[in-house]
Amino acid sequence: MLSFLFFLLPLLLPLFYVYIPPSSSSDGHDPSKADQWRDDIFPYRPQTPWNISNSAFTYPRVLTYTVNEGTWLHLDVHPIYSDILFGMVGTLFCLPLTGGIAVPLFPPGQIPFDAEPRFSLDGSQLLFRSDDGLGVDNIWIMPFLGCTEHQRSTATRVTNETFRYVSAPRFHPSSQSIVATKWYTATVTIGAPEAWLYDTADGPSEGKRLVGRVESKKKDDYGLSQIGPEQTLWASEDTLIYLRNVRDEFHIDNAGSGIFDVHKGTLGMFMRNLTAGVEETLVAAGANRPELSRDGRSLAYVRRDRDHEVLLIK
Repeated sequence: MLSFLFFLLPLLLPLFYVYIPPSSSSDGHDPSKADQWRDDIFPYRPQTPWNISNSAFTYPRVLTYTVNEGTWLHLDVHPIYSDILFGMVGTLFCLPLTGGIAVPLFPPGQIPFDAEPRFSLDGSQLLFRSDDGLGVDNIWIMPFLGCTEHQRSTATRVTNETFRYVSAPRFHPSSQSIVATKWYTATVTIGAPEAWLYDTADGPSEGKRLVGRVESKKKDDYGLSQIGPEQTLWASEDTLIYLRNVRDEFHIDNAGSGIFDVHKGTLGMFMRNLTAGVEETLVAAGANRPELSRDGRSLAYVRRDRDHEVLLIK
């Protein structure tokens, strides 16, 4: 009887993706523990949303600079017109494929810190991270009209965080939802990541956990777990690719410094089918910034080789 139901289900739901959380996983992630954990410990006092766009500065300052290179830039390339969108010093810029001067996406002089732009598959929509509205990094969505000035009023907030912050948004292949990394802090100030799903059509939403943290081997408290998925992207409609610390939980030495040996490769790369709850190792260790080609056939990532970063494609 069960085999008949599993055969019938795809026929009854041809247009919808249904995610049924697995009861257990071989990677140490137990969805039931994540769902039972209540995120009601922090903050210590109620948060007051801070709309920084409406804040009046008594002594406004103007910073003017001219640059031809930058570091630690988050960028994306338009799938049709190949316009390059990138963030620098909290401002999003658009650069035509032919080159020239980068054009600010929003009118200059605005206060919010904007970063991490991501196009939808057809290039008609744009995701980005911003502390506008609530004073905490949330994900925003807006129509993209090309390398020209846009009005901030056309952007709407997708996430609804006033304490935890979210980053690294990626469109689902349907463009009806996104996956983003939600960060948790506890006794260690470095955030612990989880992969969360948010709908884009219903306005600001609380979201749903897709992949939680790995249960700590040292602490019997899910809230103190420090290892989880980050830099998550979609490989297909029900499959994610992400990175996760494979060396050890973050710990502090006697001098108060975090101990990580980057030369051994801290992050591994994994692929998880959400429907089956099965995880596959793509890179055992030494991977960063994964990018999947638009046809899904090639995967690029960065690896450290001594004092250099090298780009690999598999």
